[in-house]
Amino acid sequence: MPDLSVIHDPAIDDHLFSGVRDRVLLPEELAAILPLLVVNGIGENGYLDVDLSPIALRFILLVVCRRCEVEDATWEQFDFHHKTWTRKVICEGREFVVTHPISNDAIELLKSLPTFQKSAQSSYVFANRSGRKFNNWDRACDSIKTASRTSNWHQHDLRRTVSTILSKFGTADPTIDTLLSPKNSFSRENTSNTAAAYIHLGKLMKGLPDPMRDAVELLAEIIHTIENGDLPH
Repeated sequence: MPDLSVIHDPAIDDHLFSGVRDRVLLPEELAAILPLLVVNGIGENGYLDVDLSPIALRFILLVVCRRCEVEDATWEQFDFHHKTWTRKVICEGREFVVTHPISNDAIELLKSLPTFQKSAQSSYVFANRSGRKFNNWDRACDSIKTASRTSNWHQHDLRRTVSTILSKFGTADPTIDTLLSPKNSFSRENTSNTAAAYIHLGKLMKGLPDPMRDAVELLAEIIHTIENGDLPH
């Protein structure tokens, strides 16, 4: 079980988000929020009957991604066998293809969504009730704040919080920076998830470490521990 005392101090590692005036949520705040980040019942019309925004916020926590990446996520971007997410991002006016690992918990989250079985490959993963791209983050966060009795945070703070948690647990800054960055080691080559598959295979054959995958699995374990209420006193 992870020792959560290392993140009980609300101090912020500002070098990870230089110039950004956001905040890091305390473990107690996450413990109040996490139980609410679920799919609340599915009616006969599938995802059209439910609000997927709470579980979209959980997805941000698990994969350290941007809001716009969640909005644009489609099923064809995910490789469940190699546990990767490949998407196109725009940075400094240029388009990059980025492939990052996602944890087993993130995979299970995706497979639990009503959109997983009901929708075509090109459809949005976190669709709104009209089947279109979700974008009402303020309302989603406000409802979670009210129900959890927390305040003074928004969806951007979730990403900042989990990246800070990884830093507190000893994940190397270059690994965190890569998870946060819209670029990666083979993005300039405009490669697809084929490159990620071969890199994954090579690491398995050679027994090489995979710091990014280790980081997202560690993060999933920490989130699970917080949600279970195993906080330091």
